[in-house]
Amino acid sequence: MSRERREELRSNFDLFVQGAGDDPARLLGLARVAGNLDLWRQHDELLGRARTLAEPGSALSRAIQHRINRRVPTWHFSMLHDRERNEAVDRAIRTAVSPGDRVLDIGSGSGLLAMMAARAGAESVVTCESNPAIAAMAAEIVALNGFSDTIRVIAKPSTDLDVEADLGGPVDVVVSEVLAANLIGEGVHTTMEDAVRRLLRPGGRLVPASGDIVVALAEWTELTLSAGSRNSICERSTACDRATLA
Repeated sequence: MSRERREELRSNFDLFVQGAGDDPARLLGLARVAGNLDLWRQHDELLGRARTLAEPGSALSRAIQHRINRRVPTWHFSMLHDRERNEAVDRAIRTAVSPGDRVLDIGSGSGLLAMMAARAGAESVVTCESNPAIAAMAAEIVALNGFSDTIRVIAKPSTDLDVEADLGGPVDVVVSEVLAANLIGEGVHTTMEDAVRRLLRPGGRLVPASGDIVVALAEWTELTLSAGSRNSICERSTACDRATLA
């Protein structure tokens, strides 16, 4: 697909969605197109609508659910089984949250951090998740654990939250775990900057409150590679060098 065609489809995508109406099969098809165009928010929204409209138990419903399941990153499961990490986060939340606090959890995932905040004594917790499939599962997990009266799941990114309509005003504590392996890869800076500016009351508390990136120099003195792999690495290294110098 040419770049011009791709941009044309992206700029007119909302018109295609309007034309699909409430036909779940067409919505599923458009979700696939949205994925090919890297329109992931529209992709997830379309799948959510299609799942609601499809006949339960039908082949179409199963196809929609299969695509939704593929959008759940597998690293969620390894994080849930990381006992040391979870216990450290729980301690930090217990320290930051006081009884009666209103809490925002950014990035619901399984709802684990939101439930930790509720267990620490929060009066209310709003947890937001940009992936509708994950948000729906988080709501189920919250309900199964008896926290539905305290925790409300909203299927949208934090940057789209309305501070009054969604939160009832700035919150006392913002909890999040939108950190990549290199700390900043998931856009945490933009997310937290917006949260502090709009969603957190003055003097409110963040968990985590800060982060460090530790680097070390290393020398790669010996490497056995095929010629093709060697060329590929050299090309990537050159591109990185140019990007650094720019």
